[in-house]
Amino acid sequence: MKHNALLALRSSLIVFVFVAVIHFISGFAAPEGESWPVPIGYRFQSDSMWFVPVAASILNEGDVDLDEFAGWIAFQDNYGVREHDGHFYNVYPLGPSLFALPFVLPVDLAARAMGTTVTGLIQSRWGVTIMIEAFAASVLVAACAVLLYRIARRRLTVPGALTLVFVFAFCTSAWSTASRVLWQHGPTMLVLLIALFVLDSTRVGRRGALVVGIAIGLSYVIRPTNAIAVILFTLYILARHRDVALSYILGGLSVGIPFVIHNLTVHGGIVSPYSASFRWSMSIFEAMFGNLISPGRGLFLFTPVLLLGVVSAVYKAATRRARWIDILLLTNVGLHWIVISAWAIWWAGDSFGPRFFTGMLPFLCYFLIDPLAAVFDPAHHARRRALVAGVTVLIAASFFIHLRGTLSLETWRWNDRLKFTLWTWDFDEHSDEYRETVDHLWDWSRIQFLYNGDD
Repeated sequence: MKHNALLALRSSLIVFVFVAVIHFISGFAAPEGESWPVPIGYRFQSDSMWFVPVAASILNEGDVDLDEFAGWIAFQDNYGVREHDGHFYNVYPLGPSLFALPFVLPVDLAARAMGTTVTGLIQSRWGVTIMIEAFAASVLVAACAVLLYRIARRRLTVPGALTLVFVFAFCTSAWSTASRVLWQHGPTMLVLLIALFVLDSTRVGRRGALVVGIAIGLSYVIRPTNAIAVILFTLYILARHRDVALSYILGGLSVGIPFVIHNLTVHGGIVSPYSASFRWSMSIFEAMFGNLISPGRGLFLFTPVLLLGVVSAVYKAATRRARWIDILLLTNVGLHWIVISAWAIWWAGDSFGPRFFTGMLPFLCYFLIDPLAAVFDPAHHARRRALVAGVTVLIAASFFIHLRGTLSLETWRWNDRLKFTLWTWDFDEHSDEYRETVDHLWDWSRIQFLYNGDD
């Protein structure tokens, strides 16, 4: 038993280090005239830009306002910042800043040794925030990879589990989006995987339920669309694990109560302005198809290997062979798809591929466990050969697509025609500009992951 535990620990450590290192170094280069590596490809900030400064403010000032970064706020044209009671605050959720704290702390300690603070470093050199974000995001995705590996090992061989990790880490938006900077998606994936790791085990005790409650509570603090997970996981616990429901509720309240107090103090209401900013789309059905198959944002076009898992999960549910946890995850993904499609800017602004689906990758990859079990099952040689060939092609295609999204600046420049909606949220869906943006998303002559700058 001890030997097996050591082997599991060693395997997990190898997975963690490999994914973290590759994700961190991919996307940095030293262009001509530069002596220090700088971000390339999709390692750029937009919504994430204030998460590290907020973490620095928590450490150095004991608050979450951004007053000490007023110069940078003006430089960024007040993007992502709102003023309330004479203070500047990040309009985006608090959760990612909490996850940034362990990465900002050592930088602050090093800065203090040099006679300054991490706040001082950021005030003098904004690039510090990008480096911290890149490292934090890479580590968080690597932690997700380890959890997914441990979950997969319950039902797959080591080669099968490693294949699943490779798909997650290098063939999906976990690489091309979540590990680039500290988006909300990386922390979302981590807490959802923690909950899944516990619930997928043979027994959920009180401690496990407490952990799930904390994780699911944090998911909403990280990103409002995770309200779907809060509702569904709560119903699942009440239906399937009623004996430990109190522990789950206490875990959730331990996060929810401080979060409500924070919102009342900082934003003047129970719900933050970001959570209340949802704007319904008048073309939800087009958006639903666009989020699945469009050449600009289609999940199954950018990550075709995931289609195999979804088909498998739907088939199991239709034939009544699915477990309750399979139904939970499938329902979560389905409702998430509807909600992101109901948002007027369903293409997620400047991004690569299906960014809004990134938080659901733990569940989508979980659906691949059964297909991979068949791939690595030596009992069916004839069927297995064809299945291996098909899965290999899907994985190779997905890898190539997200490799381009990670390293190619041209795939980023593809978004230039969407720019008008990134910074200005007051727009008319009936306008020619809005229609031109949607048409660009459906333009099969300019598929984003193949775009090389030619018009």
